[in-house]
Amino acid sequence: MGKAWRLAVAAMGLLLVMAAPAGAQAPRLQGIQGQDDRKPLDSQEWPWSAMGRVNQASRRTLGHCTGTLVAPKVVLTAAHCLYNSALHRPAKPHEVHFLAGYRRGEALATAVGERFILPPDYRPVEYPAVDDALSDWAFIVLKEPVTAVKPVPVRALPTAHLAGVKLVRAGYSQDRAHLLGVHRGCELSGVSRDGALMRHTCDATHGDSGSALLAETGEGPAIVGIAVGIIVDGKREIANLAVSASRFEAAARDAGVP
Repeated sequence: MGKAWRLAVAAMGLLLVMAAPAGAQAPRLQGIQGQDDRKPLDSQEWPWSAMGRVNQASRRTLGHCTGTLVAPKVVLTAAHCLYNSALHRPAKPHEVHFLAGYRRGEALATAVGERFILPPDYRPVEYPAVDDALSDWAFIVLKEPVTAVKPVPVRALPTAHLAGVKLVRAGYSQDRAHLLGVHRGCELSGVSRDGALMRHTCDATHGDSGSALLAETGEGPAIVGIAVGIIVDGKREIANLAVSASRFEAAARDAGVP
C-alpha cells in the first residue's frame, strides 16, 4: 500500500452528515461501498452480545466507536477512539464507558475503563497516513469484569487462509447509532506485504471504528482484524482498511485474552 494514500479515519465526531430534506435522497456516507449492505440486527445473542458502543463521558465529546469484549475485563477497539478530538487530548480511562450488547438505549452490561493498552508507537494525528493505521488498535482494561457476556476470541490467521473467505463486520454506525449494523459476506480485497493491513469490502462508516471483522474458524467465529478507516486519494475513496489481528495478538495474550 503506497504511502501517498491518505487515511480518512472513521473517528468519533470528525464528520457530521446533515439530514436530508423530506423526499430527498440521503447522501452516501463515507465507507459505504456501492450498495449499502449493512443490515440492522436487533439481537443480543452471542457473538453480538460481546459487541458494544465505546462512549466517552466528556460533555465536549461527540460520537462514539465500536468495541468487542475479548476477555472479561478487556475490550478491543481502535486507538483513535481513545482520543478526545474536541479537547485535543487523550481520553482518560475513567471517561470511557463500554456498553456490551447495546440495543435501543439499553445494554446487557456497562463497564468503565481502568487503563488502556496502546501500541508504544501510536501517535494521534489529524491527517493520518496509511502506515499510521498499523498502530491504530487498543485494549480497554475495565475496572470490573463483564461476567454476563461471553468474549469473542482473537485469532491472527495468515492472510493466505483468508483469501476468498466470507467475513462479517458489525458495528454501531453514525446513522444507526442505537442498533448494531451487520455486513455479512464481505471479504478481503488486498493485503500489505506483511499482512498487517487489510483492505476489505465490508461497509463501515463513522462510528464503526474499532469494530471486529469476524471469520469462521474451527472453534467458531473469531476476530481476525478491526476496521480503522478509509483510504482516500484526494476526494476519491480507494478502499476500507482494517488492522490484522497479527498486529495485536501478542498484546492480547499479555492482557490475559485467551
